[in-house]
Amino acid sequence: MLSSQTRPVIGVVPTTLSNIEIDLLVAWMEDETALQQELLVVLETQREALRVQDLPALEACLKGAAPLLSRLEEMTRRRLRVFTSVGKRLNMGADRIRLTQLEGMTLEEDRARFSVARANFVAVLESIRIVNRANSAVVRCGLDLHRAIVQTVFGGGVEPVTYTRNAKSSSLPSIKRVLSTEI
Repeated sequence: MLSSQTRPVIGVVPTTLSNIEIDLLVAWMEDETALQQELLVVLETQREALRVQDLPALEACLKGAAPLLSRLEEMTRRRLRVFTSVGKRLNMGADRIRLTQLEGMTLEEDRARFSVARANFVAVLESIRIVNRANSAVVRCGLDLHRAIVQTVFGGGVEPVTYTRNAKSSSLPSIKRVLSTEI
């Protein structure tokens, strides 16, 4: 006869994860962490290409990221399968499961392994968030610069605003067109 740990008892929500579930979760976290680290390298390469405005390097980076994105999509499907499997036993939907919650359900002998995998996963996701935010800022600054150049060359549009040392806005005097319509 199977023990109550391997066979769920109807109506009772388990308080610990089985060894198989822990192994599945740790393997998924380690694999996804490795993929996310690859994504982090791509994002850092993108940031450098954006910073120096190296369009060929940016295009190469984007082309190289396509296979990585399909592997990340597959990893997302795998995560959903693992969480659905664990969620069924816990009587929870896959979307309600949190890693911190699962960490508390691991046996003491497996907790360190689970915690390390979770910490590595969370750390790489935080690094991606930071680099992604920096990339967005570089793109925004580039767009603002190009908008200002176009406005300076062709005139018109909204007058640029600068800020004084006291953080008060100060409109610049009207900008004269660089290109004359008589050319």
